[in-house]
Amino acid sequence: MVAISEKARGNGIGILLLNEVEHLAKTMQITKINLAVVDTNQSAQKLYERYDYIIKKELTSGYQ
Repeated sequence: MVAISEKARGNGIGILLLNEVEHLAKTMQITKINLAVVDTNQSAQKLYERYDYIIKKELTSGYQ
């Protein structure tokens, strides 16, 4: 599990992590990436949707 603290959000860290995960997946010939997001983390949901990820299920609890 990877999470970004609320204080650090909005600084581009999520985009960097997402880009790195996608790069590693391509390198390892992985064709599917699953992400989990807590329903209260609207900024992460928007980030994933901006990168064309589809939210299929939201977690109802998690780290804050």
